[in-house]
Amino acid sequence: MNRLLTTAPSVLEIDGVSYSIDTSFRTALSVFIALRDNALSNETKIDLMIRWIYWEYDNPEFNNGQYDEKMVEMAIWYLKCGDIKESKEKKQVIDFEFDSQRIVDAFNAKNINLDIVDMHWWTFMSHFAAFPECSLTRIMYLRQLYNDGKLNKKEHKAEREEAAKYGWDIIKIQSEEQVIEELEIQMMESLMR
Repeated sequence: MNRLLTTAPSVLEIDGVSYSIDTSFRTALSVFIALRDNALSNETKIDLMIRWIYWEYDNPEFNNGQYDEKMVEMAIWYLKCGDIKESKEKKQVIDFEFDSQRIVDAFNAKNINLDIVDMHWWTFMSHFAAFPECSLTRIMYLRQLYNDGKLNKKEHKAEREEAAKYGWDIIKIQSEEQVIEELEIQMMESLMR
């Protein structure tokens, strides 16, 4: 999909039916936080994802109150910003909950006040490629080195020391991609039963 030729979606089309979605970045972030919540069952996580993303979910006519595998797949496609490639090679370097203040600070550095601005989830995510150098971008860089197995190499001594200053808990995170992949596997297993 070429983002220059398409607009970010406000509806998801499933089997010829268009479903309006909540495109706010806050909604997507709420979904990610719920997906990471170990106190929630997988069924609850999927239900919350569908309920929060699809505007019409609470409407009694919404797919007869049911959702299917395709609706879940499209919700995940939306959360991945239309990226349908295998993500095993690409590890995330951000934790939206843990890094929340750094994210707010990075947006403030771009003169975007998240307290008063709402934006599409895909627009929100596109900003991460263009942040000026700040603590968030440094931590993202260190996490990338860690994920690539380079933080243990001799030439990255300064980065290892910097990572130790931040604290290894900041560097070692479970990515959103890993959370989604685990949920996809568990969802498929539950549908097979």
